[in-house]
Amino acid sequence: MTETQHIMLAHAVVYTVVPLSLLYFLQGDIVANMAVVSWAMAGLLIIFIVLALWVSRRFDRGRDTVDKASTVES
Repeated sequence: MTETQHIMLAHAVVYTVVPLSLLYFLQGDIVANMAVVSWAMAGLLIIFIVLALWVSRRFDRGRDTVDKASTVES
């Protein structure tokens, strides 16, 4: 566990809000609107991949290790 769930939550909120807001605010042809939403979601997935690589690199370097002694209640 890398204790970075807050980053995933923030990305999930953005990943939900962006397509819905684009569908709400865009006017015109449904095909053009879906193309814009598809490109936006593809960009958000690229950002998610970068975030996942960043968190895994931090974990591999030992910055996000959980202290087992502090998590075990005696």
